[in-house]
Amino acid sequence: MIIMKKGTVTGLLFTMVLTLISGSAWAASFDVAFPPHMTYIEQDTVAIVLKFDKDTLDNVKIKLDNFEYPDIAVPSGRENFCFAINLKPGMNTISVTGLKNKNTIGTKDIELFFRSDLRVEFKKAPKEFKRYLYHKDENEAGCKKCHNLEPTLNDLNPAKPENSPCYSCHKSKVDFKNVHVPAEAWKCLDCHGLKKGEQKYAVTKPIVKTCYPCHGIKVSEWQGQKMMHGPTAVGMCNVCHDPHGSDWPGLTRMFATDLCLNCHQGFDTGKHVIAGFFGKGHPTRGVPDPFVKEKEFSCAGCHNPHGSYSNKFLKFENTSVSTFCINCHKK
Repeated sequence: MIIMKKGTVTGLLFTMVLTLISGSAWAASFDVAFPPHMTYIEQDTVAIVLKFDKDTLDNVKIKLDNFEYPDIAVPSGRENFCFAINLKPGMNTISVTGLKNKNTIGTKDIELFFRSDLRVEFKKAPKEFKRYLYHKDENEAGCKKCHNLEPTLNDLNPAKPENSPCYSCHKSKVDFKNVHVPAEAWKCLDCHGLKKGEQKYAVTKPIVKTCYPCHGIKVSEWQGQKMMHGPTAVGMCNVCHDPHGSDWPGLTRMFATDLCLNCHQGFDTGKHVIAGFFGKGHPTRGVPDPFVKEKEFSCAGCHNPHGSYSNKFLKFENTSVSTFCINCHKK
């Protein structure tokens, strides 16, 4: 029990009134508007949208699992603030700490699952996690003050990248050495549909239907092969390729050998090709490709990752392993 002396209550009430009038930090707060806690997405980048009373925050600290980002300044006069972060496949715990004059306003934690068809262990999100799609009318309503979220066809065929309504949030999509031609020109509607509903900018699935108008000749060629690689056979080009950009040739999501090892574990030793007296296998990286000298050798040096007449997916239409090896090992 707390016993107060005479006059203490009056003083306490007066202090409370002053605190309320001044908008002291104890009453200030913020929320993570998007994405919701315990949801999953199917891309490696997500926009975090914060909502708060005007001038509640001037900085935010972001922590992704054990990695801390540099502080991000919040412009004055704002009631919403958004920023993008990259995710790793699987579970991501994101902590957002709001600051005002270097004082902590509060911390919000959300769990977000990045579902990826590229990794077997991350193909399925936890049962209690729901799919998160930002581009819905009810989600966009609070962002229209700063963003053009009702673009016309002309808006989505911009004269220069920064004129695209997609640019401000998605410009990191093309921050790569190699960029897909439509993405480089910010002609987003070449691949994304402009329609209302559950997925406003949905891409037709299987994604090969989206790729076919430009890459139809190659797709038809692969479909005519005796053997087709699994992702190619089911039209899931984006399992191995990033449709926006990549630092790797062919817009692959990573170095070709590393890409293959996601499904074909253990083949990096090269012993599936040959194991010599000392147990050393055929190289799978770290040497020049005999056919493309400026390129590092990878699994794709011998195998066609799309389709082949060989049941081992060998290149150059050679069905015999011994015949195929002579292409490089002529002596």
